[in-house]
Amino acid sequence: MFGSGWHSNPDKVYLAAVLLLLGSVAVVGATNMQLEPPNTDLWQHAASLRALSADLLNPANPFVVSPETSRHFQPFWVVGSFAMQTLGITEWHVLAGFSFLSMGLLAVGVYSFARVFFASRWAPLTLLFVLLYGWGLQPTHTGIHAITSLTRTGPYPATLMIGAGFLLWAWVIRALDDPSYNWRVLPLTAVMLTTHQLGAVIGFVPAILFVAFWPNGALRARIFVTVTLGLGVMAAMLWPYHNPIALMLQPGHSDWDGGEVFRQPIYLMAAFFPAIIGLSQFRKRSFRPVLCSFLFFTCVYASSFWGVTIGVRFHAPMALMMQIGLAGVIVKYFPVFWKKATTLRLYQVSAALLCIVLIAVPTVRIFVDEILVMKTRANQLEAAQELTNDIPNDQAIVASEFAVWPVVATGQRVLSIPWPEPGIHDLRDRQKITNALLDPVISAQDRLALAREHGIRTIVVSARYFPAHGQQMLNAISDTRRENGEFIRFDLFDLQQ
Repeated sequence: MFGSGWHSNPDKVYLAAVLLLLGSVAVVGATNMQLEPPNTDLWQHAASLRALSADLLNPANPFVVSPETSRHFQPFWVVGSFAMQTLGITEWHVLAGFSFLSMGLLAVGVYSFARVFFASRWAPLTLLFVLLYGWGLQPTHTGIHAITSLTRTGPYPATLMIGAGFLLWAWVIRALDDPSYNWRVLPLTAVMLTTHQLGAVIGFVPAILFVAFWPNGALRARIFVTVTLGLGVMAAMLWPYHNPIALMLQPGHSDWDGGEVFRQPIYLMAAFFPAIIGLSQFRKRSFRPVLCSFLFFTCVYASSFWGVTIGVRFHAPMALMMQIGLAGVIVKYFPVFWKKATTLRLYQVSAALLCIVLIAVPTVRIFVDEILVMKTRANQLEAAQELTNDIPNDQAIVASEFAVWPVVATGQRVLSIPWPEPGIHDLRDRQKITNALLDPVISAQDRLALAREHGIRTIVVSARYFPAHGQQMLNAISDTRRENGEFIRFDLFDLQQ
């Protein structure tokens, strides 16, 4: 593909790209995590690790005062919490370590899938680049595999599921020819489902479709792989901390309506351009599973326009299927271009330089911007810790949307959290009370009565995001007010009164 001198070294080139790109992503993701914005998923994972490390066998809910379990009590965090107990490290060390593990799993998964799905030995490198850069713009959100997003979401379980999904697809395809791979598929399926249910479902859909439509594989092999996937799901139901199937059937949501940004035209452009070129490959027989996966994910994503909020999370897997097709286009046609350009070395050099510019420039900008932005952020954890360290962790407080996550990361419990959390059966009712206590329209007398009724003495808000008239309202009915960083603490009354 790159001339005779390169043909014997595609794996070495892939390794170099992984170390340079994904290694840099892991370093950025593992650095200065306590400076993250106050509304990112990182804080809930830190809170979950802290809760597990406090009592690994019977952990308290990491967010609210409740005996109910949490979906965050999953295998990777259990292992991380055990490391915290035995090695004396903090949750931030664990999250930093998982940033590297996640990128390593992504590298292995992409390589394994590309080698079995495409004929070219250069396919892993091609697919990796397309996944990281094959976007009209670089979106950032949990579960998105663009390079900008990975620098922020590296340690997240949803990111781990991206690499695990690629690995599952590779092993399913292998299992259709070699039954011994079923013994890899089974535990991987179980771990995926117990770790992150949405990410697992996104991974399972193509896996099932590969079983159904992959060109090779006898009927007996397909049945065997299907049974193996089913056994993996059943094994996941034995996880001692929670039953993932039960959690999926009990959404336990608040009034969350997040993700609407992914219904905007600019984010549709990000997903479809240039990845839409990959649709040209979907007519091939080997791409039938990818085509069917694309159609499924697109339909679920489209449902978000009719009120199915979870549908927005299928924006990235919809793009991913097209990007697999785009990688197929590059693998097919780039060698043809390269051979025709052999007599015109200038064309080869120009193409190589263009590729370097298209990859290097956005990568350098991403990392530089991240470093520069980090310098402007305050330490959210320290500010929340200093404001709440005199409050017992099992004494619930109320925190506004942009204050709640650093607060729970300190170990402090709150009345409710604003994002969906399966396992907390009354989260909607809790959130209604929280919203009422933060609503400027409610009279001071009714607000204090509601706070006393539910034992809420303290309210913490973000000075940056909570409206000024709301701050004035809370200040007028509070005994004391304290500030630290961008957070403000209001103590309404003494609980002994």
